Amino acid sequence: MNTSTKQLMKLAFGNIIEWYDAFLYLSFMPFLIQAFLPNLAIGESVIALLLGLAAGNVVRPIGAIIFGLIGDIYGRKLSYNISILMMAISTSLMGLLPAYATIGVAAPIILVILRLLQGLSMGGQFGTLISMNESLGDEIKYKGFSLGICMSISLLGHSMALIAAGVVSKVSDTSLIWRLPFLLSLILFLVHIVLNKKNGLFISEEKKMVCLKTLGKDFSANFGRLLTYGTLSFCAASTFSMVAFLCIPYMIYVFHYSKAISYSYSQIFLWCVIFSAPFFGLLNDKINNKILVVSVSLIMLMIGLVSLGLNIQTFFIYASLMVVMSFVAGALKGILLPILGRGFKGSVSCLSTNVSYTLGLGIASFMPALLVWLSHKTTLGLPLFIIIIASLLLFASLKFKSFGDDTMVKS
Repeated sequence: MNTSTKQLMKLAFGNIIEWYDAFLYLSFMPFLIQAFLPNLAIGESVIALLLGLAAGNVVRPIGAIIFGLIGDIYGRKLSYNISILMMAISTSLMGLLPAYATIGVAAPIILVILRLLQGLSMGGQFGTLISMNESLGDEIKYKGFSLGICMSISLLGHSMALIAAGVVSKVSDTSLIWRLPFLLSLILFLVHIVLNKKNGLFISEEKKMVCLKTLGKDFSANFGRLLTYGTLSFCAASTFSMVAFLCIPYMIYVFHYSKAISYSYSQIFLWCVIFSAPFFGLLNDKINNKILVVSVSLIMLMIGLVSLGLNIQTFFIYASLMVVMSFVAGALKGILLPILGRGFKGSVSCLSTNVSYTLGLGIASFMPALLVWLSHKTTLGLPLFIIIIASLLLFASLKFKSFGDDTMVKS
């Protein structure tokens, strides 16, 4: 492993903080409901918190523009680390936020505001890491594999959040103890500083004072590709959110499992993603990426069609489907991340990569709330969702002759 790869892996620790912070909100959903939404029915409170999650992701493209511009003008490391600091502060403030019983309706309102700040900061994180990976050029031979490893390292933050939630759920009095994992975010940020102190964390790499006119021209030239790659990002994020965001409330409130058991199953699904992302990233380094995307979309379509005839309300069938879809989610992460990295060149490569990545995530963040609503209307909601996402992914992949080329297939 060369020096550049090791540096990238150390920087990926910052994304552990991102995923840890983001998934604390989700993993601690039952505790947040008790503290901030005690007067709502369970179904309403779950949807409300999922919409809060979505609200944070909706502003991610704004954060992507802000931190993308900082990355293109002043350096990617500076942009990346400022966003991580912002994330750590907003998450820690969640742990200090007084409950509804103390300050009334102001509590959930402030919670949403802090979630919006999280979303802004997340706009400058993994997208910037993708751009950094690509900017290293030939110094990293297997870029798909390295990004897959970075994604797996980042997902350890999600695993840590689940572990923290599982530990807290076994404590008899959780009224205050649930706040401690949120405060841990600042400690993780200090660890990130120690790991990367030799890399010039908050120092501009080079002041490329590119005029806004040039930036605007380059961004406009990338706009069509940005929308297409944003669609790919949406499909990957929607698949992942179905596995990662929905499973905990689904198991607790539909199958009535305990919090501890629900967190354990969620860990299993998560580690399927963690193991599969680097493997498919490596495949992307060796096999035509369009063949991989089309193949995964067809497999996903077949899974959706088969699941139409299954009883998803049976836990064994639901859990089996989630394991399979977890591997699919990991495959999409491993394949699509390097595609995003090599898709944009010029003065706005960091900005365009960030925006396309976060644009898809922002829209996809509404899918868990939509699926909760659909599950109250029909038992076919989950299979239909898989079919729709697979069809959209197949359509987007067929629009390009090959990802990374500028020529689109003519209609």
